[in-house]
Amino acid sequence: MSSLIGARTLCLEDVPLLRGQGRYVDDIAVPGVLHAAFVRSPHPHALIRNVSTQAALALPGVHAVLTLDDLAPVLRQRRMLRQSNSGMPLDKAWSFALAEGEVSFVGEAVAIVLADDRYIAEDAAARVDVDYEVLPAVSDCRKAAEPGAPAVRREFGSNVVATYKVAFGDADAAFRKAAHVFHEDLWQHRGTAHPIEARGILAEVHGAHAGMTVWASTQKAHDLFQSLASLVDLDENRLRVATPDVGGGFGPKLCVYPEDVAVVAAARLTNRSVKWIEDRREHFTNAVQERDQYWSIDAAVDADAKVLGVRGALLHDLGAYALQDVNLPYNSASGVTGPYMIPALAMEVTIVHTNKVGVSSVRGAGYPQAAFAMERLLDRVARELGVDRAEVRRRNLIPPEKMPYEKPLKARSGITVQLDSGDYPACQAELLQAAGWDDFPRRQGEARAQGRYIGIGLAHGIKGSGRGPFESGLVRVGRSGRVSVFTGAAAIGQGVRTALAQICADQLGIGAEEVSVVTGDTAGVSLGLGAFASRQTVTAGSSVLLAARSVAEKARKVASHLLEAAEHDLEIAEGEVRVVGAPQLAVKLGDIARLLQGAPGYGFPPGVDPGLEANCHFRVDALAYANGCHVAEVEVDVETGAVYVLRYIAMQDSGRLINPMIVDGQVYGGIAHGIGNTLLEWMGYDDAGQPVTTNFADYLLPTATDVPMMETMYRQTPCPLNPLGVKGVGEAGTIPAAPALVSAIEDALAPFGVRIAQVPIRPDELIALITAGAAHRAAPRHTEAVGV
Repeated sequence: MSSLIGARTLCLEDVPLLRGQGRYVDDIAVPGVLHAAFVRSPHPHALIRNVSTQAALALPGVHAVLTLDDLAPVLRQRRMLRQSNSGMPLDKAWSFALAEGEVSFVGEAVAIVLADDRYIAEDAAARVDVDYEVLPAVSDCRKAAEPGAPAVRREFGSNVVATYKVAFGDADAAFRKAAHVFHEDLWQHRGTAHPIEARGILAEVHGAHAGMTVWASTQKAHDLFQSLASLVDLDENRLRVATPDVGGGFGPKLCVYPEDVAVVAAARLTNRSVKWIEDRREHFTNAVQERDQYWSIDAAVDADAKVLGVRGALLHDLGAYALQDVNLPYNSASGVTGPYMIPALAMEVTIVHTNKVGVSSVRGAGYPQAAFAMERLLDRVARELGVDRAEVRRRNLIPPEKMPYEKPLKARSGITVQLDSGDYPACQAELLQAAGWDDFPRRQGEARAQGRYIGIGLAHGIKGSGRGPFESGLVRVGRSGRVSVFTGAAAIGQGVRTALAQICADQLGIGAEEVSVVTGDTAGVSLGLGAFASRQTVTAGSSVLLAARSVAEKARKVASHLLEAAEHDLEIAEGEVRVVGAPQLAVKLGDIARLLQGAPGYGFPPGVDPGLEANCHFRVDALAYANGCHVAEVEVDVETGAVYVLRYIAMQDSGRLINPMIVDGQVYGGIAHGIGNTLLEWMGYDDAGQPVTTNFADYLLPTATDVPMMETMYRQTPCPLNPLGVKGVGEAGTIPAAPALVSAIEDALAPFGVRIAQVPIRPDELIALITAGAAHRAAPRHTEAVGV
């Protein structure tokens, strides 16, 4: 049987989903369930003087209107305190299950309404009368960081959460000896995730003493289990958290939210099952957002366009609350040097609260911001020194002979950052040839002669993937011969069930379709971390591989006893263990499993433990670094500011590919996400902190007409850190996308001298830049120094 590793196996998940047979949280029917809606703050900042619930409770079908005080008897703590593994002082940053006398952003939940259906619950929520005393708010993190700025919450003496420095090498010396110093001020605005299925949770009560099952659209079922067990008065031995089908995650679903705690606490208090499904406006106002950072950054460069050092300041908008440990700004600051060999770095990081919804991971988790900053600097170097943009990168990329390449930085796990493998220059060279980079100036000249403005851009990105410290993988063969895999990994639409089935089936000589994979269910495995940081193929995949190998070894040992043959003479194929060259001498895996389940008074073959199963927790701390290089071609309509992506080609090295078709889908999706971040997605807030883009008429997502047919290329440099040789791919497509597209737009608009320092860049802003550039070009010129 040929290896399933590397096969373009059709996704096992797809058929039921395409037939409308998916089972999401809202599809789970529980008799007598109450439906929840939340009373939410219309103000960015206010005190709560009183909550009047009489009118709401008078509505037929309403069972309860509950505030934090009402839930308190079943809460272990009113605040959702978490352990800050980073050591950052976050005691005042964590959310409350419901507002504690004060609201800090528009949408913060004040009360939960329980009713016979969602319609009644929404009507009742509108009848709850909350007496607010409006307080000053601050929505711009630059203003929030200033002394004397309005406090985001009364408990703050300052809105600044933390400041720290990320550094290595001698940056001061690098800048002293530089032939040139270039400066950029950059802004990367916040956006939302918008999976096709928004958040949702169902707390199913099984009776006064029979426990509770929590069905949740989450990326981290075990983290949700642990949080609920510590925050709500529940018997954790009678608590199960499980994920049905999940309609996308992209980061925000890895957080535990106040709504999750409030729904479970309300179910515990009332002894009734409770369901809440997030609507789209709630996703705009309450699901975490990302990318909101301001950078002031300099590059020290020698006469040959080699970067000697980078230094600067990063201002990170955290929003009103932290829902996870605040790792994103560290990812950004530590990741800014990317795939480049840069001797010195010095970044000052400031994290600031604002009266906006909290910030946490959205596909990339700080690394897209780092790539945008570094690639913008390199484009500046190329422009000022008159060197081709690709050549500037080639001169600075880490060469393959330097691999593994150690950077004198610590990952948040405490180990030194080491780029494990890859050939970055070869990736670029192969991509540029495929993209026709050298021929583009000719095509650009022809287009300009026709009045068309086309441009080409490129960018690199790396992503530390496979974040540990472990993931669970249990492989079990039942007496029917059916093979099951249980894991704490989460299936959120990325094909993880198929990939894990392929890995397992490859070891047991069966088809992937013969493996049942159960993900994100605390009843299946007791430990798990879930889906984030492009980690699951590395961690869960390795665990399943090792567990399946153990099962195969045990099956051979038992079959050797039963068939009276040496283990090395046996093979596993087609669901049985058989003698090589004598397939009639065989025993089925199901029969071995039945034997190992035991019978009273009857023994096992010697040296064999009960059960045909194995549980593995592959341990890893070092990250597997995937790398990518992207080239984008665009056309800009200088009359309207519209940008059309004509061609997009991506080179990706994610190590060994388990299923190239799934990898294609992940890279395509990442690029589409990056196109949206660059050209369309604007999560706007006014100066008072009111969100102004809370529907899809105002907040634009990329559609089929915005995304071109994408081309993908792959190099497969095996990662030496895990037994599969794999690296993550889920976020890889997003990281280089914005800088590649912005570089292409600038190239298209070079006749106007347009310089872009932010994403997203909208048509009206491009028109303003074109107009300003044209006026500047028409004005008398003055010589300016560009280096020191």
